[in-house]
Amino acid sequence: MDMSGLTEFLHDRFDEEKLAALTALAAGPGPWQEAPDGSRIVDADGTTVASVAIGKSRAVVHHIVQNDPARLLREAAAKRQLLALHAESPAMVNRCRSCGVIDSPCLTKRLLALPYIHHPLYLHEWRP
Repeated sequence: MDMSGLTEFLHDRFDEEKLAALTALAAGPGPWQEAPDGSRIVDADGTTVASVAIGKSRAVVHHIVQNDPARLLREAAAKRQLLALHAESPAMVNRCRSCGVIDSPCLTKRLLALPYIHHPLYLHEWRP
């Protein structure tokens, strides 16, 4: 375990994101796309996954489509791989095996945590 708990914090956030994406996938398989009229988000079979209130910007629909659960699962997997690359060195305690940073979370871990800055468990000392 790294000294600051940052690794565990990141694993917990990635687990939360994975669960949310898997739950959303139950609404319909990806990739999700915008319906031609812009009022709905549909799955690969054309089934409505979500409807958008009339008057809402198409940018909202586009944002939801860009955050398709299947893509978020791939992103979470990539983040986990980056985290694994920057795990503690088996040869030296409290040392990043990729960066060589000692006694502090490396910059890569700090950057991976930055999107969660408003999470109540995020610690100020993790800021890059």
